[in-house]
Amino acid sequence: MARGAFLRSTLFRTATGYLHAVTKFSRYFDRSPDQLGLEEVRAFQVYLVSQGISWPALNQTVCALRFFYGVTLNLVDDDRFAAAFVSLGVICSVPASGGSD
Repeated sequence: MARGAFLRSTLFRTATGYLHAVTKFSRYFDRSPDQLGLEEVRAFQVYLVSQGISWPALNQTVCALRFFYGVTLNLVDDDRFAAAFVSLGVICSVPASGGSD
């Protein structure tokens, strides 16, 4: 019984977090999220990184958008959408050399 309560609580928190992330995405572009595409997803990810978002928060946002486009809008089989959710490692990486040249 306690496990069921924990699961319901976890699902509620996840759903709330996903809703917040998609709402923030929609408000950033001042358009409905179903009218936004790959370019906007990528631009939003870059914007969040430039604002100093934490990695866990960025991950939750990416998962929320992946869920929205993949499950809600049923674009799972669209390779263009799958490619949009690649790592931002190139944008966010710190130079490998710690010293000055």
